[in-house]
Amino acid sequence: MVQQLRTSSLREAVARAREFRKVLVTGPQRSGTTIAARILAQELGCRFVSEKGVKTHSLWRLHKRLFSWRREVIQGPCFCSICHHIDAPKTLVVFMRRPVEEIVASENRIGWNFHENELANYFRDAGVISAVRYECWERFQRDRMEVPWIELAHSALGEHPLWKEREARRHFTAHQTE
Repeated sequence: MVQQLRTSSLREAVARAREFRKVLVTGPQRSGTTIAARILAQELGCRFVSEKGVKTHSLWRLHKRLFSWRREVIQGPCFCSICHHIDAPKTLVVFMRRPVEEIVASENRIGWNFHENELANYFRDAGVISAVRYECWERFQRDRMEVPWIELAHSALGEHPLWKEREARRHFTAHQTE
């Protein structure tokens, strides 16, 4: 069985991630993948790579990165639907957890409207995409992971100096940490 850790502590997540050459931070869009990946990259002293740096949805480029020698933290909610297929050695998957209501509020605040495209990755044409992703993770993917994984709560990120409180994030856009 693949090693796993369900955690709500950022400190535990950083300690666990130190054992790996690659860390893929995934989960629903707006679940905190970007800030979590930036925090992990800073704490691990390695390169941060956004999903745009991988070319969003490019499995070939993701595979190429996962098998490269560089130590990196890759932010990629776009790879959430396929994370259970990742088999690159020395790779850890960090799956972000955030209440669906908070995700939906964040989507609405920034005008994120790619629901239809993302639902198609789950063979669905209706539903709240973040809820669909969590359902798929819990009912199917988590038990089929080929690499070690952890779950990290969005709320745990508040322990870190890079974290901004909700009021300070009011005017953030889709890629607020860039």
